[in-house]
Amino acid sequence: MSSSDELNSDNLKTRITGASGSSPNDFCPMKGMQGKTSVNFLLENNRLLQQRLMMAALILFGGFSAFLAREILLKIRFDSHNHDLFLPHIVATIILGLFAGTLYYFKSLDALKLRLLEYGIFGVTSFYFVFMYYNSACDCTIQASDFGKSPHAFPSQAVLPWMILMSVYSAFIPNTCKRSMWVITMFFLLPLLTAAMAARQQPDIATVLYSGGLSTMVIWLSISASISIFGIHRLGALRREAYDAKKLGAYTLKHKIGAGGMGDVFLAEHQLLKRPCAIKLIKPEKAGDVQALSRFEVEVQATAHLTHPNTIEIYDYGNTEDQTFYYVMEFLPGMNLFDLVEHFGPLSPDRTIYLLKQACDALHEAHHAGLIHRDIKPGNIFSSERGGRFDFVKLLDFGLVKSTLTEEKSAKITHEGTIVGSPL
Repeated sequence: MSSSDELNSDNLKTRITGASGSSPNDFCPMKGMQGKTSVNFLLENNRLLQQRLMMAALILFGGFSAFLAREILLKIRFDSHNHDLFLPHIVATIILGLFAGTLYYFKSLDALKLRLLEYGIFGVTSFYFVFMYYNSACDCTIQASDFGKSPHAFPSQAVLPWMILMSVYSAFIPNTCKRSMWVITMFFLLPLLTAAMAARQQPDIATVLYSGGLSTMVIWLSISASISIFGIHRLGALRREAYDAKKLGAYTLKHKIGAGGMGDVFLAEHQLLKRPCAIKLIKPEKAGDVQALSRFEVEVQATAHLTHPNTIEIYDYGNTEDQTFYYVMEFLPGMNLFDLVEHFGPLSPDRTIYLLKQACDALHEAHHAGLIHRDIKPGNIFSSERGGRFDFVKLLDFGLVKSTLTEEKSAKITHEGTIVGSPL
């Protein structure tokens, strides 16, 4: 190979091995594969928890920032401000911003760090709410004309932020029902304890609370807590159902990695062997097409009989209860020749010959077995890494294969005059 080929080969090697840094879209063998399906679910749950925590922190940070800006404007315009709340408000806003930044810049945090950040985000918010309403209720600087309104407004105003906090927690934080009950219970009790402490300091507030205000708070908080706990339970069940729905027979689907004329290809994992593999699903619009299904079956059977190392290896074939047809093949890190040229430019003659010779070796076996591929193109010649060897070719997509030995089935699939393959 020439120096330019070595550079391209190095680029391919870097892409395959992930030496330049890993990301969820890097195609690397065994990436993300774990020993147990339940562990996979927990890892997926951690990724979701980090995303949701960041969203919750950003929402709370935005709310605190908006109210802080409001307080500053009121102070400038009316010179009315509670100085005891101003500094805690600034501190709480900054801390929430730091939490959101931490979740954004540090990827893939472990479960313990995520839970500590969860407690920090909602703990800081809770502490500020308690401090704010206790301080406001016990503020002796309130004018006499406004003081009479304060006790009556206290129950409803004190409940609203906690109801919003419960809603944010239940909507964004994936959690077990048991843990969520503990957190929601704390959100339920803290405003009541704050009201009780304020009542001890202000007799007028005690009069309002113990003459119906406290029961109003309990009712509203109970309704909000019940809805939040049910929401957390239901969302958790839906997440589990969605995870289970990604299973196809003995395989768990990960994410889409490609598409072809017959169907889409997904990275998957065998639930027992814990081996990464690629699953090709027939497209829904072709599910009712007898010709397409027959071609799909021929592709599997024809490819499965080929044993050349440069031919894609087939592991399994089947269909689900909802009649989704699929077949399972080896997972290949790398890229096809079309993408290789698109990313790194034209290949040298030496490297092209090296790659095509392997493809020809695979075709030789197929032709010897009486099989004609009929769709040879750069997109169906895959340059991968196998056993530490790079630029190892795999011939893909035998969906348009035709047998020269047994014409009966092929004649039923491909009608005379029909154009197949990729003419362009």
